[in-house]
Amino acid sequence: MHGRKKQQPNTAHASVWAALTVGAFPIVAITFSWLGVPPLQSFLSGAAASLLILLAEGITRRRWWISEPAIAELFEDPSFARRLLVVLAVVVLLFQTFILSGFLTNRSFDVSVARMILARQCTDPQHMLFVSLCRSAAMPAESVRDSDAVYLAVRNAAESRLLPGGFVTCALTPRTLKTTPTAATIEALVRCDRWMLGNIVRQPTSITFAEQVITATLHVSDDGIYHVDRWTNTDPATPLTSAQRDTLRRQTFRRAMEALSSR
Repeated sequence: MHGRKKQQPNTAHASVWAALTVGAFPIVAITFSWLGVPPLQSFLSGAAASLLILLAEGITRRRWWISEPAIAELFEDPSFARRLLVVLAVVVLLFQTFILSGFLTNRSFDVSVARMILARQCTDPQHMLFVSLCRSAAMPAESVRDSDAVYLAVRNAAESRLLPGGFVTCALTPRTLKTTPTAATIEALVRCDRWMLGNIVRQPTSITFAEQVITATLHVSDDGIYHVDRWTNTDPATPLTSAQRDTLRRQTFRRAMEALSSR
């Protein structure tokens, strides 16, 4: 009897520390994800929170809850799994109630959800709805490139030089850019894709593509529009890396979807 009474406080303390350790991971990870933190960083933050609680327990109690005999006996209890499922169901229900209440009463919840959806979908939008949303809420780097008159002129020139004719979209990644009030010189990685549309699903499929590392010289007309004067394939022997090729492919696909959505 005395032995059991001595173990009860330890068991109670161990149960509290166990609940904190296990619960910290999903709570911190989900919270960080809702705040717009990338998934990997959210996962690592949750793991770090659980490890910090274990560290705090080791400093406070000089032992860890997982080493308690009572905890080991608890895991061996045949009814423990059923009780754990009930507790998890209650926790999930409470969490869902909290989320739904937040959606209904607090509009700030919508911002986190919209940011998370757009961050995932806008990298390679596969639906016309997301094409329109991503275009109006484009990433800063993309919006700068799209609004730059030099890049626009180079992409337009690339369509006729690399893959003339058909449904073609082009993208570029600049290496250097020098501008003056009347002219510009740019060195860039350029890719163009020619697309074919399905008969039933109007999904563009690339049937051929062309890639170049180019140097172009442009002049500015009286109406402020850039025009390409000279186009040189400066380094045809240097292949694009897989990361550069994938980035350009995503850009050409996005522009193809934008063109279809505007028709």
